[in-house]
Amino acid sequence: MAKSYSSIGISNIGQREENQDRYKILGLGLGDEWLIVVADGLGGHKGGAIAAEAIIDAASRCWQDRARKPDNQAFLLDLVQASQQAVQQAAMVSGLEPRSAIAALMIRNDQAISVHVGDCRVIQIQDEKFIKRTLDHSVAQIHVLQGRINDDEMGDHRDQNRLTSCIGGDEGPDPELERWDMSEHCTFIVCSDGFWELFTQEEMIEFDKLALTQANLENLVQERIDARTQHDNTTAVLLRLRSLPVLQPRKKPEKKRRGVRTKWLSLLLIGLLLVGVWLLLQKHNRTSNQDAAVPVGALTESSGPPAEDEALAPMPGEIDQIFESRKEGGFRETENNRNPGPAPIDTVNKEVSEPVDNIDQVAEKTGDVLRRDGLIGTNDSLLSDSGAGTAVGEAKIIRMQQEYKGVPVYSAELRATVKGGKIIHISGKPVSDIEIDIKPVLTYSEVIERYKSSITQNIKAEKTGQLLIFKEQKNYRLAWSGIVTTDGVDGKNIFSADDASLLVREELISRGNEAVGTEFKEK
Repeated sequence: MAKSYSSIGISNIGQREENQDRYKILGLGLGDEWLIVVADGLGGHKGGAIAAEAIIDAASRCWQDRARKPDNQAFLLDLVQASQQAVQQAAMVSGLEPRSAIAALMIRNDQAISVHVGDCRVIQIQDEKFIKRTLDHSVAQIHVLQGRINDDEMGDHRDQNRLTSCIGGDEGPDPELERWDMSEHCTFIVCSDGFWELFTQEEMIEFDKLALTQANLENLVQERIDARTQHDNTTAVLLRLRSLPVLQPRKKPEKKRRGVRTKWLSLLLIGLLLVGVWLLLQKHNRTSNQDAAVPVGALTESSGPPAEDEALAPMPGEIDQIFESRKEGGFRETENNRNPGPAPIDTVNKEVSEPVDNIDQVAEKTGDVLRRDGLIGTNDSLLSDSGAGTAVGEAKIIRMQQEYKGVPVYSAELRATVKGGKIIHISGKPVSDIEIDIKPVLTYSEVIERYKSSITQNIKAEKTGQLLIFKEQKNYRLAWSGIVTTDGVDGKNIFSADDASLLVREELISRGNEAVGTEFKEK
């Protein structure tokens, strides 16, 4: 079936003084090649619009050079890397601290794949069903995964504006890829948080049924914004995919002509006679020339031009290596932290077909699959947040944490997609070679007291911490994790349980008029 695409895009300033959203639709007129990018500048950091603009410019450059990256996944990861570099360059030029969220959808070679950082989303709707959406990198999303709030309550939650990853800054983004089913017909929505906060999942389903024009969508969004006392910038691109029947050429009616049949029968007999003579001659030639046959290898050894990817593949550079180490580990180096950071954990991404009776079995069944493949050990297990998963329409996405003898393993997180009573896809970062004593040398309170005495900043820590296992190069060590406010900024600190040294600090990012510790960021 041939496919037809149509797109509309809107961006509304909302009830803000400046529109810090940007979007780009690339691929118009190219048939089945599309790149849709939405960037949402973070107003809590000066220069949000600068960051969003830099991302769109980087996406346009990547699109022009897309022939060098035929793999869609590699292309999107390069787009995120290029965006990070562009925003950092803009920060140096402007003297500001630009930050942005991003969502990008790539369609090429009958594949649809997306990447996102922050709380911009890609959403798919089909057959009056909300199929699925990307999962935000925000504190509010964590609440949903833990079953504390539902999807439609996220937009009004106090932690919605607290992001765990973004484009810009020294720590680097943590991009997340998602593959999508290229069904016969569906609607993709790529949007900023201002858009999905306006509509419930049930309301978005109507977008797939209605023949919306850009004017219709602009009016609909404006009506929702006018009904609120304050609202953020709102941006969305709708891409509608429809299948078209392939029209077969009409056969011309056979004309009957008198006196022709006899003529054609005679010609057919003559042709058959000539073919018979030719076959006899070929048989004779093969017999007489058998010893002169050319070896097959001689025909294939130097045939054809060099492969295109050999000529065009870019050389790996130092920046690529730096980006990969940040992406895998998320290490943040500070003045008081000179540890090498967490070691990268290999990613698994596999299609499966594992039956489950209910959602509560997903973690156990996923563990069985990974254990059979040697991806986790016999002392390892998987724990899902509250066992309920995240309802995203027809499919459910279950996030799980790997544990060793009941202790969580840092960065070893898995995600299973459940549909139709089966686990159909598993992705994430499992480890299989843990051998460690799980009794810590220091308690969490002892770690905090030692840390306080070793630094000059003002800190405030939660009373309880989480014991976990931290992978460092080829070794594992016990660590304590807890929320620590340093000079008024909240962050998740991970300390060694042996000597209280700081291993990782992941700051929580504010995108609006939300408190971060005792400090407020102005939108």
